[in-house]
Amino acid sequence: MNATEQYLFIVGGVLEFAGIMAVAWPDLLPYGERLSAWLGRAYRSAYQRTADLMRQFSRRPRGVIVQAPAATLTPPRARRHGKGNRPAGRNLR
Repeated sequence: MNATEQYLFIVGGVLEFAGIMAVAWPDLLPYGERLSAWLGRAYRSAYQRTADLMRQFSRRPRGVIVQAPAATLTPPRARRHGKGNRPAGRNLR
């Protein structure tokens, strides 16, 4: 089997699958909506269980919300040349 035959087999299979999906799409659409709703409920449920486990692990009650204070910008301090912070090439003893 040469490369052209392999290519035609693959393209033929893909086109046949696309045709089947085009014909079956109206019948599959309601099931897709149900599946989407079910997955949404399952995701929310799993998210809630994970959040509850994290709350139990941190021993924090359900109604507590932690808010970080606003950040402030402070000017940098003047650097002191200590034992390990000497500028390169100078001897400051």
